[in-house]
Amino acid sequence: MENQLKKIKDYFEQINITDYKVISEKNNKPYFKFIYNGNEYTTPEIDYITFDNVKKEIDTLLNINDDIDYQELLLQEKDKYLRLYSDFENYKKRTKREIETIIKTASKKIVLDILDLIDDFERALTHHDETGLNLIYNKFNMILINNNIISYANVGDDFNSDIHDAVAELSVDDKKINKIINIITKGYKMNNEIIRYAKVVVGKK
Repeated sequence: MENQLKKIKDYFEQINITDYKVISEKNNKPYFKFIYNGNEYTTPEIDYITFDNVKKEIDTLLNINDDIDYQELLLQEKDKYLRLYSDFENYKKRTKREIETIIKTASKKIVLDILDLIDDFERALTHHDETGLNLIYNKFNMILINNNIISYANVGDDFNSDIHDAVAELSVDDKKINKIINIITKGYKMNNEIIRYAKVVVGKK
């Protein structure tokens, strides 16, 4: 009997049954109460407490099938993992291609817009058309705005070394000290990130 109880105990540990006990009430056959995956279970009454009898009731109660091919289950889970990994790798490659396509398409659009401007510029130069040149300048600005590119730095602004590049200094009166006196080249931001720093002349005492 002791050997039977040990086999039952080992089986319970194997399938992770905890807090089990045998209930033997007067004039009734014994049965088991136990905890499995956080739930409490009670077996039917068992004629004789043997390993085979207890295992049969437990397996029926928990729907455990000895015929399960655990190697096959492992292979199935491995296959699911490999499929998931493959899908993720394909997703990364597809996303990379889409980003590259977007960048190429965006760059191509900017280039085409600039080529249109060059055509206008050449026509304006041929006809010495000042009005045409102004129109080209405005179109250039619209291209920049449409691509979230804006210029910054104006004469009279406070000099800020984080966003301005001082290429020269000029003696001025007190009101213009540390102010931008002249702009050599405008600064530009794209999506609020500086892509070219403004080169400026700064007033000094």
